[in-house]
Amino acid sequence: MKQKNNKNFTSGVILFNKPSFYFSRKIDNLILKKYNYAKVGHLGTLDFLASGLMVILINNATKLANYLHELNKTYLATIKLFIATTTFDGAGKIIAWKSGYKISKKKIKTILKQFNNCSYFQTPPIYSSLKKNGKRLYKYALKNQKIDIKPRLITIYRLKFLKYDFKTNQLKILITCSKGTYIRSLATDIGKKLNIAATLFSLSRTKIGNFKLKQVNKNNKLLNLYPILKKNNFFVKKFLNKKIINKIKQNNMLALNSNQLNLFCFNKQKELIAIYQKCDNNNKYKIKKNFLINKLKESK
Repeated sequence: MKQKNNKNFTSGVILFNKPSFYFSRKIDNLILKKYNYAKVGHLGTLDFLASGLMVILINNATKLANYLHELNKTYLATIKLFIATTTFDGAGKIIAWKSGYKISKKKIKTILKQFNNCSYFQTPPIYSSLKKNGKRLYKYALKNQKIDIKPRLITIYRLKFLKYDFKTNQLKILITCSKGTYIRSLATDIGKKLNIAATLFSLSRTKIGNFKLKQVNKNNKLLNLYPILKKNNFFVKKFLNKKIINKIKQNNMLALNSNQLNLFCFNKQKELIAIYQKCDNNNKYKIKKNFLINKLKESK
């Protein structure tokens, strides 16, 4: 029987290499229209000027966003020293600039070590899509409205010095960080520690969890959720028997001896059919998302 609106209800993940000068949401819309999927979303928005890895969630996979957002991200960044802009990157208006100044590579490396394997409260840039009082921050910025932006605790797991060009004053670094980290803000924070202006010049995301930029398929191949969750160390259960599947159909609890908070259940076809969450102080898991019931509805 035909599915409603002839939509493609196949679920999974697409790895995509976003070019610069594209909004992340535009990439979602292009894939949505091209393959006629019902739902499309992504993990971790890349700025307009940034390029690199996007993990595109398709249909039921969009329900995993809250879990997958916890994955760490890795970036290759180029920071330009002795210059500052309103947006903390090359898209903004220059507000500070000095020429003829030099800084030693030793001093740069010393400061970068302070950011390696550390957590700190970072202030997001006002030119961002974060919301304050129900309004995007960049909308306050466009109207020159001052607003208090609350710093957020982020973690830099690794910050590696790669290269510094004395002619262009461009610093290249590799960063692995937690969710919510703004590399634009990190660039300005590094500048503050160096007592100079600094802004992000270019940015490319190379990794999200165990997804890598080099794994991107030019044909936008849809990847199955089971190996993806398994590879990223999520608690999964596959090849369920009829008894457990019947429990899922009835939204019944599952008894499992595990300390992990969430359980992802798959059938023999490696299709995600349910997400369970651990109850307090016992070994029982209650159902949180039931894709099996939704699938039965779609087939009617």
